[in-house]
Amino acid sequence: MKAIYLGPSHTPDGIFVFFPKEKVLYGNCILKEQLGNLDFADVAEYPRTLQKLKQLNLGFTTIVAGHWSALHGPELIDQYLKLLATNHGNVRASQPK
Repeated sequence: MKAIYLGPSHTPDGIFVFFPKEKVLYGNCILKEQLGNLDFADVAEYPRTLQKLKQLNLGFTTIVAGHWSALHGPELIDQYLKLLATNHGNVRASQPK
């Protein structure tokens, strides 16, 4: 098992958990099928964090999402990037506290 922090996303401190033998990535609240509540999200960094995840090439075949439907394939990352890009004007980034 490997905990991975790649930067701000849904929250400033969200992590992924990778299970290499099972080829499973737990996406926490970072990856899900809908945008959800982005009050604490860093919408500027969120896409960069997801791109870093893709660049790791971990080889997972399943993503366990933090909300809504639990099981997804690796395509969930691109789907969420698209949601962020499509709705960028409709969400606001949290200001540092």
